[in-house]
Amino acid sequence: MGLYDREYYREEPSGYRNWVSGKVTIWLIASMLALFIMQVLSKSPGGDDRLLEAGEFRISRVLEGEFWRFFTAPFLHDSSNLLPIAFSMLILYFFGRGIEDDLGGPELLCFYIGAVLFTQTIEFVARFTGIENPRWPSFGSSGPITALLVLYACRHPHSVVRLFFVLPVPMWTVAVGIVVLNMLGMLGGGARSEPALPLAGAAFGFLYNHFQLRLSAYLPTGKSRARPARRRPTLRVVPQH
Repeated sequence: MGLYDREYYREEPSGYRNWVSGKVTIWLIASMLALFIMQVLSKSPGGDDRLLEAGEFRISRVLEGEFWRFFTAPFLHDSSNLLPIAFSMLILYFFGRGIEDDLGGPELLCFYIGAVLFTQTIEFVARFTGIENPRWPSFGSSGPITALLVLYACRHPHSVVRLFFVLPVPMWTVAVGIVVLNMLGMLGGGARSEPALPLAGAAFGFLYNHFQLRLSAYLPTGKSRARPARRRPTLRVVPQH
C-alpha cells in the first residue's frame, strides 16, 4: 500500500450528498412521527386537530391560494388512528432502506419529494374534475409510500416478504395487489373513495424505474464548498556520491 493510499491521505467526501448518505429513511420516519406527535399535542379541548385542518389538502383552499397544502398534506395523518402512520413507517423502514442502499440517500430524498408532487398533482386533477368528491379533504402518505413500495417491487420483484408477518409471498404480488385493491376502490366509488393518491404513487414508482430516472442528477453537487485537494509534495531524487 502506497503512502497516498493510506486512509488519512484520502480526500474526504463533502457536500450535502455525503451529509444525507444513509440517513434519509430515518429522517423521513422521524419527521413523520414528530408531526404526528405535534398533531396530538395541538388538539383543541374539543378534540379538533388544528394542525391537520391547517395542512390537509382541500381543493377549495388551494384554489384560494393556499398552495402549501400540496406539500403538507402528505406528511399529516389522522391523529386519532395509529394504524395509517404505523403502516407508513413500517413500509419506510423495511423498503426505504433497501432503496436507499440501491440509489443512495440523495436520490431517495428526491424520489420521495417527486412522488409527493406527482401524486398531489393527480389528486388536484381528480378533485377538480369531480372524479373524487371535491368537498372532502385528503391527507396521509399513501401516495409516496405506494410509489416507494412499487419501486422496490420493480427492482426486487422476487424478494420474499411475509404478508401479515406470516404468509411468504413474492414482492411483485404485493405491489399488484395494492394496485388492484385501489382500482376496485375507484370502480366502487363512494363519497370517501380516494384511490387517486395510491394509484398515482404506483404509476410514479413504475415510470421512475422504467425510464431509469435519476432526479438527484439535477441538483448541485456541493463541490464549490469542498475543501481543496491536498497537493502531493514533489519528490526529488538526490544521487549519493
